[in-house]
Amino acid sequence: MMKSGGVALFPLALVAFLAALTFWLERAIQSEAGNRDGKGRHDPDFIVDNFALRRFDVNGTLQYSAVAPKMVHFADDDSTVIQVPKFTFYRMPMMYLGAQEAWMDKDGKEVRLTGDVRGVRAANGDTPEAIFTSAIITIFPDDERARSNTRTTFIEEHSNVAGDSFEADNKQKTFALAGRVRGIFYRDKAH
Repeated sequence: MMKSGGVALFPLALVAFLAALTFWLERAIQSEAGNRDGKGRHDPDFIVDNFALRRFDVNGTLQYSAVAPKMVHFADDDSTVIQVPKFTFYRMPMMYLGAQEAWMDKDGKEVRLTGDVRGVRAANGDTPEAIFTSAIITIFPDDERARSNTRTTFIEEHSNVAGDSFEADNKQKTFALAGRVRGIFYRDKAH
């Protein structure tokens, strides 16, 4: 009696299938183990409660400080998210900035404030206090510059001006609104 060739190949096919399954499982386990370090995901690698930062210039003078109830750092892009940050810039006149959240790049050179952003330039001599508000403002803390491409309102004493975007330079003491700018200016009655 003659045996069929298909029956003789069955054990060989079963061994090939098991080898392929073993190879696939090994690859699946290796790729899963490779992602466990968090570098491929946007997961926090550390969290700081009651965050406080002070930045000094090259002469040792306090340039600015930041405080927040929580700071979260991400390893994949080396960025930082700060919840309810409050920044203080010490150059005269002093400037205060706050928001619901801030995103900071890996070097701390660029900080994007979002959610109810409010800035206050303190009164100084003949210059009255000024308040500006926006939905999003990007600041460059070391350069003491800020800009926004969202509607920004600037209030100084009784005057109120709003524009589609703005740029500010605290060192040069300039604040420029652009786009559709509208405002109300009140003259001093003494002049």
